[in-house]
Amino acid sequence: MYALKPFAIDTGFEVLAADRLEVDGRASCLLLHGGAATSERSHWLALRQNLASHRIGTVAMDFSGHGESSEMRTA
Repeated sequence: MYALKPFAIDTGFEVLAADRLEVDGRASCLLLHGGAATSERSHWLALRQNLASHRIGTVAMDFSGHGESSEMRTA
């Protein structure tokens, strides 16, 4: 099993939660969620583990207001 490495992207207006699932120190596939069924990156863990078993590392993030990301702040 491969371990997730969480990180955050602070844009100054919001903080986006993300993580990497590396294979051989690399992540070459970016996963972006869609509708309500996949509105959080945590829903993709089984897919990401399967991709890792095929030597494909991934990066996933929660968009604004979803999962662990903050809402967009206005100035």
